[in-house]
Amino acid sequence: MMSKIKGVLIDVGKTIVTNRVLSFKNGLKAIYEISDKAISFDQFYQIHLKLHEITFAYLRRFNNEMRLTDYLIALNNLCNIKIERPIEEIEDIFQKNMVEEELIDGIVDLLEFFSSANIPVIAVSNSCISGRALSVEFAELGILKYFKKIISSADIYICKPRKEIFEYAIGQLKKITKDATIANDEIIFIGNDYNCDCIGAKNVGLKAIWFNQTNSVDTYNICDLIINSYSQLLDNLEA
Repeated sequence: MMSKIKGVLIDVGKTIVTNRVLSFKNGLKAIYEISDKAISFDQFYQIHLKLHEITFAYLRRFNNEMRLTDYLIALNNLCNIKIERPIEEIEDIFQKNMVEEELIDGIVDLLEFFSSANIPVIAVSNSCISGRALSVEFAELGILKYFKKIISSADIYICKPRKEIFEYAIGQLKKITKDATIANDEIIFIGNDYNCDCIGAKNVGLKAIWFNQTNSVDTYNICDLIINSYSQLLDNLEA
């Protein structure tokens, strides 16, 4: 496998990082605290629940995405709340308070391997958080240096497993490497979600590596490699 790899695409949640705390409500609370508090937080949160039901839940049925920044602007307008901060700063405050994450065991060793082999790595996440904000998080975790680009579904309004987000990531890889001849089967996609990551990757001809810590079944027998630890993957790559 090693001689054919010219690029790596990798999922983020439960593949690079794992959540110790994940609370949309905590993020909203932090946003509310820097607002003019025109209404109570309970009122603010109840309006959010109604808005969320008709936006994120509906969009995900079609594997579409809404940017958190757009959502927060709409929510603040509905609540007649004002926040005198740049929208990027608001997104960072939300993200910092919504989630506490730690790196998956072995991911740094894997990223070091790709870096030493001069194999470019791009992160591809299903998230309402922008790639810019995810980059801030990666910097805080000390891993931003390993990535050529961080792509979020929020950046293009499309979620995995739709082909468009994979094709966009492949296009970015070719642009970054300045090599338009890279074939899709020379790119590996590493992810934990069978439907979004593995089936999505195979639908565009990528090699699918399933980070399968739950010992689930490869229902359609599509994965090129199934691992439950990154030491397994390194053993395979170094063979």
